[in-house]
Amino acid sequence: CTNLFTSFRLAEARGFYDFINAVDAHVIIASHPWVSTCIRNLHKHVLIYDAHNCETELMEQLMRPYPLGFMQVAWTRAVEKRLCDACDALLVCSGEEAETFAQRFAVSRDKIHIVSNGTDIRPIPRKEDKTKAKIRLGYEGKKTIVFIGAQYKPNNDAVNIIMHRLAPALPGYQFFIVGSVKMSYLRARIPDNVHFF
Repeated sequence: CTNLFTSFRLAEARGFYDFINAVDAHVIIASHPWVSTCIRNLHKHVLIYDAHNCETELMEQLMRPYPLGFMQVAWTRAVEKRLCDACDALLVCSGEEAETFAQRFAVSRDKIHIVSNGTDIRPIPRKEDKTKAKIRLGYEGKKTIVFIGAQYKPNNDAVNIIMHRLAPALPGYQFFIVGSVKMSYLRARIPDNVHFF
């Protein structure tokens, strides 16, 4: 919900609003739908929506327990639909996401482009540095896998896969889960080879 409230604050920030509407850019990339609420004319520039996920779908999941959550879901849907209608290209992370946007917002498949998530791990840490870190954490000589994520549904889904499928299948590995995603698992039964930081 932080992004939702950020958009309200941006809309109130007159300097930001004036600046973003005065910029003579050829291309605008909206990496979340929230900033698009500040753009007066979405058709003035080439507009790319870099969708990390379907915010409407996430908002539906997050707001389900709240009696008035449907209001935030409706607003999110309207903002994301407006951006999907106006954008010249929609970047998504997977075929599943492409299907979600095509179905939910009737986005033409011609303007949907799949750009898979990736990680650039350069510079690669030296083996000595990794060994020192493992010694410091008490995991010297053990194979480790690290997952980093904030607390929201896609990351919770990933942690559930780690805890219920990967960890039992790979007892020789230690799984380190880093980030606020751990808040969803404070009372959960944690496998011995899964560690939250």
